[in-house]
Amino acid sequence: MQSLFKKLITESKKLIHSDAFHQKHRLGNGFSRRSKLSFLSVMYFILAQENKAISINLSNLQNIFPLSKIPYVSKQAVSKARQKLSSTAFQELCLLFSNLYYTQRKNVSLWHGFRIYAVDGSTIQIPMSKENIEFWGSNPNQYGIEEPLASASMLYDVMEGIVVDAHIGKYRMNERESAAKHIDSFMKLKITDKSIFLFDRGYPSYELFQKLVS
Repeated sequence: MQSLFKKLITESKKLIHSDAFHQKHRLGNGFSRRSKLSFLSVMYFILAQENKAISINLSNLQNIFPLSKIPYVSKQAVSKARQKLSSTAFQELCLLFSNLYYTQRKNVSLWHGFRIYAVDGSTIQIPMSKENIEFWGSNPNQYGIEEPLASASMLYDVMEGIVVDAHIGKYRMNERESAAKHIDSFMKLKITDKSIFLFDRGYPSYELFQKLVS
């Protein structure tokens, strides 16, 4: 397991530092030479942050990784810089993790010779703003106030306890379409072992069964 984590860190660092990754996942003309926070700084900040205030997370990152030379900036500057980074960067990192995990991991846990995967979704609350309500969708709370909400979906390896694939979409996105996307990502892993997929009763459809069989 130690060699696996070492490989994950090495390959993740190599990917994050590549120019191709930078160009692919920055939004617009973000992270120009005049930016106080670089693409790498924001990536490391998001990956290392805990459930604390932005200023505390930034201070912790500067203390733990002094060689990163992340400047002292306002929390507004951090929030603005995060908006220049596409969420696809983290989806690519998730796929890299899954690929490395299954190619490097020895003796994975099985149930009667089968890998067991579960797919499910949930609704999550996102920061209140007019833009978020317009883009993600909303639903009135108990006081009748419209709150921005999003939908999250996940493909989970039950036996190994890891997230294989995940994504966030607009509120009340189609869970069957989300499941189909998870299966597409799963197929990229090229796992040849026998697998069982678990869904709750809202998922079954002719199209989903056809996709699984194919």
